[in-house]
Amino acid sequence: MNSQPGGAIFTESRRASRAPYNHAALAPERLDELRLRHPGFSGDWAHLARLEAELAIEPGSAERFERWNRWRLEQPAVDNPRFEPVHLEGASLRRADFRGANLDGAFFCQAELAGADLRDVSGKRANFHAANLARADLSRADLTGAQMDEASLVGVIAVGVNLSQADLTGADLDEADCRESRLSSATLTKIRAPHIILTDADACGALL
Repeated sequence: MNSQPGGAIFTESRRASRAPYNHAALAPERLDELRLRHPGFSGDWAHLARLEAELAIEPGSAERFERWNRWRLEQPAVDNPRFEPVHLEGASLRRADFRGANLDGAFFCQAELAGADLRDVSGKRANFHAANLARADLSRADLTGAQMDEASLVGVIAVGVNLSQADLTGADLDEADCRESRLSSATLTKIRAPHIILTDADACGALL
């Protein structure tokens, strides 16, 4: 195990084990609450508790995600493949309002994010592998280079979203509204996309 500034911890084998970690970072009663709400969680309990504290602040408040974003900026660059600062795999965050959050490089693999509000969010190189984003609002989000392979994007509103260089292999985009979206150099192989709306979308260089 290795530690990095800001308290983030990662292991070489943790993701293979799919076992949540950093149990000792929380009080037992707080950990029990999180376990009830996130039965499929396999990420970092400390990261989840930190995120939930921000989500609990009233939407529209100037303080919402202020501490989270400041902490994110203190972390090493998210494009460093040896460092994975935010682990939220398997979290149950349906209809959560993420507006204002920096989610660059975050791991939401197999997370439940149906109906979530991700408008204007920065999620560059974030990993949403096999996540459930059905009916979520991704409008104007910057998801450059995001991993969204095998994700459920059924009925998403993604007007003006930036998915340049994103991997959407095998994703379900049925009834997705991707008007004015940027899909340049994105990987769109094996997607399911009946009734998708791509009016004024830019798919230059995309792999179909």
